Amino acid sequence: VQLGTSYDVAEATGVGRKILKRLARAGFIQEMRPSPHVSMYYYTEVLDLMERTRKDPNFWTQVRRDAYLKGSRIEDASAL
Repeated sequence: VQLGTSYDVAEATGVGRKILKRLARAGFIQEMRPSPHVSMYYYTEVLDLMERTRKDPNFWTQVRRDAYLKGSRIEDASAL
């Protein structure tokens, strides 16, 4: 399993750096911070999430959407 910087993962997947940060804050993917100015993500987690949303048109429930947009953890929501 390979980690990449936000720049590398964004370039390889087409998912913007700000979107990666929001997805991590909501708990959809993991973010590693080896230093204060470097964010790293797993390529496979991002690609797997993209595949899940492609296969399941109902993936973005109201709770998931709110967690993503508000920057809150999905686990803090009362129900999926």
